[in-house]
Amino acid sequence: MITKKSDQEVYQQEIVRGIGVKEKGVAEFAKAMKVLLEKMNDNKPMYVKPMYLRAKIEGEEIGRVLVNNGTAVNILPLSMLKVIEKIMEDLTPTRVEISGFSGKILQAKGMIGVNLKVGSLVALTMFFVVDAIPSYNVLLGNDWIYENG
Repeated sequence: MITKKSDQEVYQQEIVRGIGVKEKGVAEFAKAMKVLLEKMNDNKPMYVKPMYLRAKIEGEEIGRVLVNNGTAVNILPLSMLKVIEKIMEDLTPTRVEISGFSGKILQAKGMIGVNLKVGSLVALTMFFVVDAIPSYNVLLGNDWIYENG
């Protein structure tokens, strides 16, 4: 739970450091590819589908919540602020840039901590807010998975 400005700064530094650790990511990718190729060689049908959930953020029901263990941080599109009844002034400023899977760099508009409920789990969750039009309403990355998994 982030309660002080200094805690938020430490959180941001940890996120940036986590994004920068490429060697670990390469090793994890190689391991995942090995498992994937082994499964493909089993001659069984294999389905690779995104994992979408329903959740509540600040009490508002949200669909198309994507859980993605290939993403370092939690992402909230700017358009969702209105849905959860938040405004730009609710964001904590940040200079973090986020790289999408296409390689496009997005400047985060800020960070926001919100109450997120998935099933019976309720947790204060930090999101980077970006101005983008993705195929999801909310993206839960490794930050959320490891904290709540």
